[in-house]
Amino acid sequence: MKMSRLIGALLCLLFLFASRCDSADQCEEDPNNKGCVCVFDKKSVDLRSLGHKDGTAAFSVVGSDKATYYYNPCKGFTEKDCKDVAGCQKDGRSYRSIGTPDKASFNTADNGAVSIAYIGGNGGRNMVVNLVCKKSQNKPEFGFVGETSKNQYTFNLTSVCACPGDCTENGPSGGGHSGKGGSGSHHSKASRIGIPGLVVLSLFLIAVTAYCVIGMIVMRVKYDKTGGDVIPNKRLWFALPSLVKDGVVLTFTPCRAACNKGGGYSKM
Repeated sequence: MKMSRLIGALLCLLFLFASRCDSADQCEEDPNNKGCVCVFDKKSVDLRSLGHKDGTAAFSVVGSDKATYYYNPCKGFTEKDCKDVAGCQKDGRSYRSIGTPDKASFNTADNGAVSIAYIGGNGGRNMVVNLVCKKSQNKPEFGFVGETSKNQYTFNLTSVCACPGDCTENGPSGGGHSGKGGSGSHHSKASRIGIPGLVVLSLFLIAVTAYCVIGMIVMRVKYDKTGGDVIPNKRLWFALPSLVKDGVVLTFTPCRAACNKGGGYSKM
C-alpha cells in the first residue's frame, strides 16, 4: 500500500514537471505596437502590413445579420459616426463603434491560436478577431463569424501574417510561402512539454525499465517464480492505469484553475 502511494506521488510529480501551464505559451504583446504585434517564442505575430495608415478601414464584410462591418488592424479609422475606431458596425443608417484600438488585447488559446479582443464600443459593444494562420494566404481574408454573445461580434482574419515569424512591418518575410497552412498549434511537442519535462520523463522511463529487468531476475533466480509471478509487485502494475489517472487529475486540476484565474479571453 505504501508502495502504491509512493508510485502515485511520483507520477503526480512527473506530470507536474512534464506539463506547462498554458500561460507560459501566451503571445506577449509588444508594448511599442499595441494591438498590432505580439511575440510568441521569439517569433512575432505581426499585423502591421495588413492595416491602412490613412484613416480608412482595410476590411469590410457583410454579416449574416445583414449589417456591414469594417475593421482595420493597428491604426484607428473613421467611418461616418465611428471615430478613431478599430471596428465599426453599419446597421441601416446607423454607424456604431464595436471596439477601439487603444483597448485591444491579445489572447492565446490552448492550442496556440491567437485572437485580439477589442472593447470600448458604443453601448457596450465589443469585437474579437481570431487570427487564422494560413501560410499560403498572402492576401488576407476577413470573415464574419457571428454575434457570439450579446453585443460581442466575432470575426476571422485569415492570413500568413497570423503565423509567427512569417511577416514583418513590410509584409510576408518569405517564411509564409511554403508548407501547409493551419490555424492552431504551431509549437513542437518538445516546446510544449519543455526540456525539464523531457529530462524527467527520460529518467523515469530508464528507472522503470531498470526496476522491471532487475526485479524479474531477482524473482526468477532468488524466489524461483515463473510466468506472470515473475513480475515484481504485479498487483501494483495492474493498478498503474488508475494511479496515472489520479496523478493527472491531481496535477492538471490546480494548474488549469491557476491559468484560468490569470484572465484572458477564453470563450467566444
